[in-house]
Amino acid sequence: MAAQRQRREKISKERTDDFAQMEAQTDRDPAAFDHVDTDRHFEFRAPSQSYVLYSISHEGVAPRCPDPSRPALRIAGLYPTKQAMLEVASQIVNEDSQCSYFCAPTCEWRVVASEYQWDGESAHVGTLLEHHAKVLQFQREEFQQHRQTLKAITTNGETRAETGIVEQEPVQKNSASANELEPEPEAEPQAEQGNFHPFDRRFVVPHQNYAAIVIVGDVQSAKRQQPVFKVLQAFDTHQDADAYVRNCASTVISNYDIAVIPMYTWVGTAQADAAAVIYRDNSLHKLINANRKQQARLQAYKSTGTLPEDGSD
Repeated sequence: MAAQRQRREKISKERTDDFAQMEAQTDRDPAAFDHVDTDRHFEFRAPSQSYVLYSISHEGVAPRCPDPSRPALRIAGLYPTKQAMLEVASQIVNEDSQCSYFCAPTCEWRVVASEYQWDGESAHVGTLLEHHAKVLQFQREEFQQHRQTLKAITTNGETRAETGIVEQEPVQKNSASANELEPEPEAEPQAEQGNFHPFDRRFVVPHQNYAAIVIVGDVQSAKRQQPVFKVLQAFDTHQDADAYVRNCASTVISNYDIAVIPMYTWVGTAQADAAAVIYRDNSLHKLINANRKQQARLQAYKSTGTLPEDGSD
């Protein structure tokens, strides 16, 4: 009996210590990123990057995408003024008349629209952002409920087996309650490569190779995806873009995932896009992006019969 009591006390202490560690992690701001060490100081907005030039590929916007559920976006440069951007844009259009070009202020929401003129764009942005807020609230409430259940069980000083309490399974995405808030992801989007020219490298903006952006998926129509996005800043290296997201942008934008994407190339914007999202939890970030790379290797093997090198560190 004494041995059993000692074993029970040891298990209880281990559970309590584990929970204390979990409390220390979850009591911090859940929106916070793991910061990185860098000598650079970042401002959320860069005065030299006030306007963004971009292209869309969709069913009604050239270069036309054959599948409206898989639109694409291409960032073509960020400029200090609208006039400077329009001067460059006019030169680009003369060289690439098969591609549409749009301009917008940075850090403002825009729609990957399926047509050039759309009166419902503003309402569409509001609808998607409102839905995103509901999903976020649902996830937070579910997390807090799960946390309180775990706390009640662990601080009780008894194991789950001893109390007979079975931890309830979390709500699955395909359950009735969650399915109303979050649709199933679509297939990887891709622009129709044969319908347009690659970006003319003569118009690449110096020291702009990667862009930090926010994308919110379209939940209104799986067959015609029109997600919303905003471009934050452009950077010379992926490392600088990553540091900006972790050390600066994440302190301003707390309710959306932020992605770092290559510029001057087409990037899918549907919900299962290949953008390199920087997740706020570092372990989750490594896990999901490692899985993404493995899926890409598997797809390449199915297409070519050759398995590419892993490329992991």
